[in-house]
Amino acid sequence: MANFLQELNYLSVWPLPSGPVTLTLTTNTDTQLIAAPGASLSLYILVVSASNTSLVLTRLDLREGPAGTIKYSMGLAVSGGGFIKRFEPWWKLPANTAFTGILGTAVTDVRVNIDYFIQAT
Repeated sequence: MANFLQELNYLSVWPLPSGPVTLTLTTNTDTQLIAAPGASLSLYILVVSASNTSLVLTRLDLREGPAGTIKYSMGLAVSGGGFIKRFEPWWKLPANTAFTGILGTAVTDVRVNIDYFIQAT
C-alpha cells in the first residue's frame, strides 16, 4: 500500500511532458496558443517570448481561455520588437483552460514561443 501511495503522489506532482512551442500569429482574433489539457489538468506557463517581424506596430494580449480577461499584455515594436517574460511564480491557468492570445492589429508575422508544462490540479 505504501508503494501505491508513493506512486500516486509522484503522479500528482510530476508534470506531464509538454512545451516548448513556437507559433506564428497574424490576425487580431483570439488564437489558441495551447489547447486545454483536459479535466483536472492545468497549464503552467513558465516563459513567453514574442517578436514582431512585420512593419506594423502591434500588441500581444495573453488570456486564460478564448475571450477571457487579458492577464498579460505587451506592445511589439516594428521590425523585431519583442519581449521575454519569465513568470515567477509560474502562471497556473484554471483546470481544463486553453491558453490564448490576440494581436492588437493584424500583421504579417509575430512569433510567439512558450515554455510550459501540464500538471494535475
